[in-house]
Amino acid sequence: MGQPYRCLAAWLLVAFTAIALAAPEDANSAAACSDQRPNQPQQLRLKAIPNTSSIGALWEAPGNKACVDNYIVLVRPAAGASKEPSPHKVKSRSVIVSNLRPNTVYRVDVVPVSRKRGTGPFATATVTTLSGPSCNPKAVPGKAQQVKATPSSSRNDRVTVTWAPNSGGGNGCVNGYRVEGFDASNGAMVVSINLGRDVEELNVNGLIPGTKYNFIVIAKSNAAYSPEATVQVTTLGKAPAPPPAPAAAPAPQQQQQQQPAASTPVPAAAAPAQPALVPAFAPAAAPAVTTDSSEQVEFKQPAAAQPATIPTDCRSDVEPAPPQSFTAVPLGKDKMSLSWQNGDPGICTQAYKIDAYQLKTGDRVIGTETGFSSYTLTKLVPGVEYAFTVAAVNSKGDSIPATAMSSTPKNRR
Repeated sequence: MGQPYRCLAAWLLVAFTAIALAAPEDANSAAACSDQRPNQPQQLRLKAIPNTSSIGALWEAPGNKACVDNYIVLVRPAAGASKEPSPHKVKSRSVIVSNLRPNTVYRVDVVPVSRKRGTGPFATATVTTLSGPSCNPKAVPGKAQQVKATPSSSRNDRVTVTWAPNSGGGNGCVNGYRVEGFDASNGAMVVSINLGRDVEELNVNGLIPGTKYNFIVIAKSNAAYSPEATVQVTTLGKAPAPPPAPAAAPAPQQQQQQQPAASTPVPAAAAPAQPALVPAFAPAAAPAVTTDSSEQVEFKQPAAAQPATIPTDCRSDVEPAPPQSFTAVPLGKDKMSLSWQNGDPGICTQAYKIDAYQLKTGDRVIGTETGFSSYTLTKLVPGVEYAFTVAAVNSKGDSIPATAMSSTPKNRR
């Protein structure tokens, strides 16, 4: 099996990556972008990758050169376009999507996202996957390969963890990765995060300089976890000096007692009470460890940083989770009822951002926000198929949008 995978790697490097070199890595081009809502991405191209159940997608920036923070790529079988798609959030203008069904027509939608101006019309195209080795949903995924942890040369509190999918043993359907980090000296967990299946890099910030850490990367499927891939790294810089030891209590002074006359007995003096010892220092708070991931699902702070009383408030340090159970139900010929549920009530959500598009043209017909988990759209065109997206919003940004599609009934003549 090794030779076919080497051939595949060579094909990917020559055929797809070479095409991607024509586009800059970032969502925005090198030229200055304009502060406006992005238009539809241009020249969406899809290619089925031989000997795999994977596809590659490549596109150009919106024609109006608007600033784009990232793209949402939605992938689903074309025959089941109304089903919940598999979302991929990327900053580049290309992506490879794996673990698809062989000989199946897939629909791919690419949505540009501007944090300031909202989402733009999406570009859509279809492609048929080729015959190839499909994954086994009941098998254990292969262990992640080429796991590295590299300290940042510009920040002594950052480490970049990278890995590659397993190309040999293990035929399980990988749907994501779990990365965990620990302080090597005391085993305290500093990060625990679930990432998408196309993510192969994670920046961990807020670590202690000059400190050794252990990181673990685990591939996940719906059935099992892969064996752990581990790596150890020491952050750059000088480790902080240990706190000073508390000052020792002064030894009690022996007081010379005045000897009274022998005929007058005097009781022994009681030992002076010792004051309670107070530490001469306060323990330093553990650093606020963060990551640069936009696909964060779960995150844990070091044990030493946990307050004594766990707050009941929602978390405001991460982006909200995507809304769940999103549905679109027609109400008459020109109305649509949208409803959804909070993806994670433990994360603060300030509002929900709603966008609606005509599916045939990609034109956005509405962009609004609401503080509720339902919304009714009016004045739609009868007999038209629409695509709807809803994203949760908080101070850290927008979630990956949930999508739903539905058609308004046609006018009866």
